[in-house]
Amino acid sequence: MPTDPVWRVLARLSSREPGEAFGHAFEPPDTWRIPAGWLSAFRPQEATEWTWDLEGGRLHVRHPEGFFVLDVPCEGEDAEAQVQRETAPYSQVAAFTLARTGFPIPVAPEAQHLEQWLGWLEPYVRARLARALGLAPDDAEELERTLLLHEARLHVTESHVDVVFALSQLPLAVRIAGLDRNIGWIPAAGRHLFFHFE
Repeated sequence: MPTDPVWRVLARLSSREPGEAFGHAFEPPDTWRIPAGWLSAFRPQEATEWTWDLEGGRLHVRHPEGFFVLDVPCEGEDAEAQVQRETAPYSQVAAFTLARTGFPIPVAPEAQHLEQWLGWLEPYVRARLARALGLAPDDAEELERTLLLHEARLHVTESHVDVVFALSQLPLAVRIAGLDRNIGWIPAAGRHLFFHFE
């Protein structure tokens, strides 16, 4: 929610000036190839069907869990050869077939770079978290209730971020998934992150 105080804390932690948009200095890549290791959690016993299509001069490959494996410029007229070449590295970690079919792309082609990058990343993160928590991959509201919508106290110093939760309010699924574990030192943030339960 935009009124959640956590946004002010995140702005402070990222050293943003008041009123400065998040990600203002971030320059994401203009292509998306999901790291092969990210698919290890989605290994089925049987092959799944990945779908692909061309839209706006770009080749898109979509995983059945709803996230994009690839979003790259189309290199020529033989799109089928390109999709076979681009997906070949993933055959080491996933069993899949390919089928061409239309589907919605993550964001409009004219979207800003940050919005486009989040359109690639967020569906994967949601699918991965849903799988870890034993939730339906398309149930965004249940995912938010289980993992994100919790009252907490936040203590921020120059070296630490300490988050304090009520243990009685923590869903068991979060504990089973190991998402309550202390993260520790985060180099990009320059701080230690710890969870505390009482």
